[in-house]
Amino acid sequence: MPLKKTRGKKHNYLGMFLDFSIPGMFEIALKEYIRQIMSEAQVDMIGTAHMPAGNYLFSVNTTSATYLNESDAQHCHYYKRIEA
Repeated sequence: MPLKKTRGKKHNYLGMFLDFSIPGMFEIALKEYIRQIMSEAQVDMIGTAHMPAGNYLFSVNTTSATYLNESDAQHCHYYKRIEA
């Protein structure tokens, strides 16, 4: 897209409404951007969550057969699992 110039004290940029009309202050508003996001949101997002992370965050994949080599394990502060 070609560069577009705007002049004045009120601008719309990257979904933000910027208002510089009060001397020494400015206002950033995202109301329209948030309305657009909410209107496009999937229906399965309705509900509540105890935390913003997914339920799988603390799940450990115990079937993974790939382990770090000793050098990478030390670099990542990861300790190799010891097979009994």
